[in-house]
Amino acid sequence: MLSKRLERGYEAGMRKVLMVVLAAGLLAGCVGASRWTINRRQRDTLKVKLGMSEEEVKAIMGKPDRLEAGRDDAGKVTEVLLYQTYFTGDSIMFPPKPEDFTPFVFVDGHLEAWGSGPQ
Repeated sequence: MLSKRLERGYEAGMRKVLMVVLAAGLLAGCVGASRWTINRRQRDTLKVKLGMSEEEVKAIMGKPDRLEAGRDDAGKVTEVLLYQTYFTGDSIMFPPKPEDFTPFVFVDGHLEAWGSGPQ
């Protein structure tokens, strides 16, 4: 009888541990890009060339982490796609810092410039 109670208690405890581990894993995945994604993006930036269309850059880099856009007085549309290509934090569990992102600047749909993160 005591053995069955201990067994059930052990199983319940293990389920709780498993749930906590799964929740932590999901939370970590939602905070920022994975280290694997960041490493891949660092390599992929070498394939990007000035003058490429936004679609060409997205085909190389994937979906951006952030997007900013605006229109100047002359009516030209400027879009900035931001990709996390660095991780300068103490842990992947914390949100990325602004300097962790590389901006890709498009004017009228073509790449005019892109920056680099920390050196």
